[in-house]
Amino acid sequence: MPKPGITYKGKPIGASKGASKKKNDENTGSRKWLWIFAVVLILCAAGGGIFLFARSHGGFLPAATGGVSDTFRRLTGTGDVEDAFAPGGTLPSSIPADQDGRSGIAIKALADGERLFSMKRYAAARDKARIAIGKFKYPDPDWQRSIDLLNKASTEILDGNGSAPETFLYSVREGDTFTKIGAKFGTTAEAIQRINKISPARTDLKIGQELTVYSGKWRIKVSNARKKLYLYDGMNLFKVYPVGVAMEFNSPQGIYRLDSRMKNPIWKYRGNTYRPGDPLNILGTHYLSCVDAAEYKVKQPFLIHGTNRAENVGRTIAGPGFVSMKNEDVNELCSIVPDGIEVEVIR
Repeated sequence: MPKPGITYKGKPIGASKGASKKKNDENTGSRKWLWIFAVVLILCAAGGGIFLFARSHGGFLPAATGGVSDTFRRLTGTGDVEDAFAPGGTLPSSIPADQDGRSGIAIKALADGERLFSMKRYAAARDKARIAIGKFKYPDPDWQRSIDLLNKASTEILDGNGSAPETFLYSVREGDTFTKIGAKFGTTAEAIQRINKISPARTDLKIGQELTVYSGKWRIKVSNARKKLYLYDGMNLFKVYPVGVAMEFNSPQGIYRLDSRMKNPIWKYRGNTYRPGDPLNILGTHYLSCVDAAEYKVKQPFLIHGTNRAENVGRTIAGPGFVSMKNEDVNELCSIVPDGIEVEVIR
């Protein structure tokens, strides 16, 4: 056997197997560290690229001053404390907003509605006004501007100027009167005469005569806090009227039913009688009587009435009374809504 430490045929012999294994492990370890170093370099390069992309596209990272960009607020729905109370609130990223945070949809709908109204497309203008009202927040001035557009468009429809999906032609039958036709379709004789441009003094009808009828599913909401009366056709807002609320009006919130009405009412109070037209007659030209719609009638009934003092509308009125409207407004309301509809008192 050759001795350790000597060569055999020019090659070192006698080295242990352990020494060879150690050398292989050292080579493998060197290659592993090279791979780790390469992966770290790749990750650093990727992170730097993401940072530069976000910075170049603006608004996806907080500003250098510690604030948050407008784009970031709009996309995430976040904002400073002051922004949380801006009119219109936060908006989803799909809705553009102007500088004060209001919905761009509302602004466009209002502009389109006013343009359509100028073109005498009243039903389309009314629908745009409804969209704007649903987006603007009370008491934003453009909310009231949208209400004004809705009121004007609805008035034109009631006056028979242009068509609306809710209108249809009715052929007069034997025995028909304006009152009977109104009762059949949930409207009034006055509304049918108005939309057909027929004088209220005329009552004659001919068999086969075609009448335009607006058939609405009317209901009313009265807001004590906002001093508004909202007239709905089904789920759709149709008109909004300002009202005054007397301090003595104490009927609770809830559902009532329009029970009856009176034209040119006499008001009796503390032994005195006030005739129609008397400035001291708080009932004005009309009143609508509202009673509890529930079976047991526990809620105090109240009146929606006119007033001979229009300056009190939109205010809380000291003294007696209920819910008051301008005489011209209560006259119109009486001509639109039939008895039996729902009236809701809200805050």
